[in-house]
Amino acid sequence: MKKRLQHWRLRVLPVVLALSGFAVTCQAEDDSGLDIADISGLDIADTLARSAPSAPAKASTSSQQRIFTEATVSTTSQAGRSTQAARVSLDYFRRIGSGPRMYGIVSGRLDNSWGPAPRSSRDSVHTLRELYVEWQGSPNWIVNAGRINAQFGEAIAFNPTDFFREGSLRSVTSVLPSDLRDNRQGSVMLRMQRLWNGGSVTVIGSPRLPKHSSKNTFSLDLAATNPSQRWLVAISQKFGQQVTPQLVFAGGASQPPKVGFSVSWLPRPDTVAYVEANVARRPTTLASIGAWHDDTRLRPQVAVGAKWNATDAISINLELDVDKTAPGTAQVAALTTAPPAVRQAFIETLLRNQNLAYPRQLFVAATWKDLLGPKGNVSALARIDAQSRRGQYWIELRKRYGATELGAQFLSTPGSALQTRGAKFSFVLDHYF
Repeated sequence: MKKRLQHWRLRVLPVVLALSGFAVTCQAEDDSGLDIADISGLDIADTLARSAPSAPAKASTSSQQRIFTEATVSTTSQAGRSTQAARVSLDYFRRIGSGPRMYGIVSGRLDNSWGPAPRSSRDSVHTLRELYVEWQGSPNWIVNAGRINAQFGEAIAFNPTDFFREGSLRSVTSVLPSDLRDNRQGSVMLRMQRLWNGGSVTVIGSPRLPKHSSKNTFSLDLAATNPSQRWLVAISQKFGQQVTPQLVFAGGASQPPKVGFSVSWLPRPDTVAYVEANVARRPTTLASIGAWHDDTRLRPQVAVGAKWNATDAISINLELDVDKTAPGTAQVAALTTAPPAVRQAFIETLLRNQNLAYPRQLFVAATWKDLLGPKGNVSALARIDAQSRRGQYWIELRKRYGATELGAQFLSTPGSALQTRGAKFSFVLDHYF
């Protein structure tokens, strides 16, 4: 039984996240089709990616590649009406080596969406995630140049030290944190890493690229990922076999310096605990769009949590997230009566920055591998406003048949003063080549 449960999938985590985000639903008047219920799942960390089974892939000594397609159909019930939508996606990754010390990476995704009906329309978006060259001059030095999806942080639901997340999401097709982090655009940068036993130093320089942000299908959208000159220095050193801290400094032109840290440790063999935080001078999200007075001051962002492997098949994650840029009671009241244009600007900014929608939220996730039989997993997530106790809830049933996976998902959004009650049911098919 333990062996069957061994690779329990953490898809549940992103679900919870999607469930409890800021729930101001503006779809009725918003042609973008985005609502805060969708955005709430944007900041879950990539722990899921590290815990999930790897996709089938063909590999050789000189290259590796992964290609898969995904098709979804969904029905959403909200505000007394029902809408249908569909999506077909092609996801690719290719690694090509040109020698023992140098190789190139190209990775991207093309999403074709239809709906929601009855005003059905087609929308195609290509996301170039990565396109870079890596050179390892020696075992202790690595240099990368190009578009790189640089990720930092140990938390699951929210990553305060993931400083390159802003402007990176071009297409949102999932509430899974691993998908949201992996399917985003990288930033154009030069990255250098110095490695030693148990530690490393990473130095990143990212230039401003003066282009206009574009929604054209195959646009590189460089203005979104490289809006200004930025730099980052990250230092990590492992202590013993159980404690791994990292200190991160970041800044750039026309932006205040940021200081962040993350640390993970093993309080017991079956549990991983972590703390991640950053602090910088910044306004709240609502003030940043000019809908509130200037309230710039030191505002921390913090994530504290743990993952417990109850058995080889069952995992439970618990995380508390704090974001002082999120709207407080007075700002929520203002958003409730704000014009649709202000709500839409708030949603777009929240999506671009990938910050939290609640000042404090509780994230809970659980997964159970093989509950539905061999390679049949159940995942569930919940993300809840710590003050109102309201949130969103998601569950997925997924089964693998060889190179094909079938899934059924259900998302429920309870109603509140800033949230329209609704539910979404989806069928998903993934096929790996």
